[in-house]
Parts: sequence; C-alpha cells; structure tokens
Amino acid sequence: MMRMLVATDLIFEAILNRSGFFPNAPRFFEILKSQQVQGYISSICLEKVCSVVRASVKNSEAYENSEEEVTKQTVSLIKNMRISICEVDSYVIQQARLLNICEAESAVEVACAIANNLEGIITLNPDNFLGSILPIYSEKQFGLEVLLNQPEDKSDSKNTIPEISQPEPTLNKINLKDWLENIFDTDWQFVESILGISHLGFSFRSPNQPHKQIVNRAKKIYLNNRCPMALIFNIVIEDNSNLEVILQLYAIEEQTYLLENTKLIVSDDLEQDILEVQSRNGDIGIKVHFTVEKGDKFCIKVREKDNCFLEYFQMN
Repeated sequence: MMRMLVATDLIFEAILNRSGFFPNAPRFFEILKSQQVQGYISSICLEKVCSVVRASVKNSEAYENSEEEVTKQTVSLIKNMRISICEVDSYVIQQARLLNICEAESAVEVACAIANNLEGIITLNPDNFLGSILPIYSEKQFGLEVLLNQPEDKSDSKNTIPEISQPEPTLNKINLKDWLENIFDTDWQFVESILGISHLGFSFRSPNQPHKQIVNRAKKIYLNNRCPMALIFNIVIEDNSNLEVILQLYAIEEQTYLLENTKLIVSDDLEQDILEVQSRNGDIGIKVHFTVEKGDKFCIKVREKDNCFLEYFQMN
C-alpha cells in the first residue's frame, strides 16, 4: 500500500466544493477510505480544516454545538475516511527551513512527509512544490482521472477499487554541471560556513592533484531531531572529464560523534544501493569515494534507524 501525504490545497478544495476545481473529490476520498492508498495530512492542515468548518457553521441557525465539539466531529470525520494525521513539530519546521522550496506551506508539508517516511505528495498544484526531493503527483498523474472515467460495474464486485497505476514521478535532481559553473542551491553552502574554521581539516582536498578543479560544498541535515550532521561533497575533475567524488558525513555542533550505525549510501538511478558505509561507536565521520561520468544519475542517502535523508543528482 502506498503511503501518501494529501496536500492542504486538495483538502481545501474538497471542503469548499468550488465548481470545476476538484470535481473528483468524492471518488478521491472513496479511494482513501478503501485503504488502497493510505492517506495522511499534516496537523497544520487539520487545524486549517477545523477553522474552515467552524467558520462555515458559526453563523448558522442550526449551529448548536461548541467550537470544541465541531473540532471533534471534524477530526472524527477525517479519521473515518482512514486519513491519518502527521504531527508538525519543531523538527519538521527546522527541516522545512532547509528545503529549497519557495512556498512555505509546501516546504512544511514536504518536511512532514519526509519525517514520517511517506512516499510522496498528492496535490492539485504541483508547481507549489518545485524543488521537492519527494515525488510530487498531481491528481491526474496519480491515476484518479482514469478511475473516475471507468464504467461502473453493476455486478457484486462494483465496490472494488481497481488498481492505481503509479506514474513516473518527476524528481528534483541537482545537476553537478551547475556546480562546476558555480551555480548552487542555497542549502548547499561553503564547507567552512557549516563546519567552522576549526573543522576544515575534515574536508579532503585531494592533495595529490592540487592543480585540478575542486568543488567543495556542504549541507546541514537532521534526522528526527537527533544528531546534527554535515554532508560534504568534494568534486575533482579528472583528465577525461569524469568527476571524482569524495562524499563525507560528520557530526557537528554540540554532537561529537555520529550516532552508531548511521549509514551513508550511494544508489543508482533505479535506487539500487551500490555503495554503503556505516558508522561505528565513536566515529566522528564516515566517507565514500566514487566516480561520476557524463549521463550518470544517482541518489545519496543518509539513514539512521527508520529516518532517512535523500538527495538526487545527475551529471549532464
């Protein structure tokens, strides 16, 4: 079963029931209730939904319940649709600040989905999630349009929900060619700005090849609000235009050592792990070394227990 975050914009359109904006809403929630797809919303989305419901009934003559009771009924309705609620806490907010997503609400939802190990996000407006490291699906991409246009079966199996075909998601990949031209996302910073001057010795500078172009960048990451870490990318251009990459992971700030069994993984474009190193008790940092050729696509993973950070790369 796929585990997907349902974006706030989609939930809002379903509630407002504006003509033509989300005509497939009833069928969409029927699919979630069938649990063929496990749906989730963020706790911030829940708060907004409750506010809209309370506002819509507050001035109604039929309004007899307290605001607290309306909230309870709204939460009960959402849970009856088999939609689970993901808490947005200080860790999720901190992670959202690190994401290269223009829309603040979308950044929080992506961070929330990552923190809860969800597989993607369904939204009516994929453009609001540009820069996401998670797959983003529009309603139509996710196959709902196909399901709704199928003729209804009058037999005993009419309530059976057909299988949803998963589309090929569009992932935001960092192009290392841009890095070689000094074009970087804002969350990939100078190494010294993450590690500090006293820790610059951590970064490998390829002393045997000082004449070749070198690119060093670092990104601060957190996993479930535990050990803060710096992921360091060192690139050396070889004579044949291939890239020699030294990837390093270090504990930073007040954390002296990496948590034991933290994994640094390199996967291919099919997300099959090809390199993996794991920290031991007392390790300050770990590293992997590999070569990137033109046309290569790969994924970097940092994993500690059930928590995982992902970043996708390509070399055009």
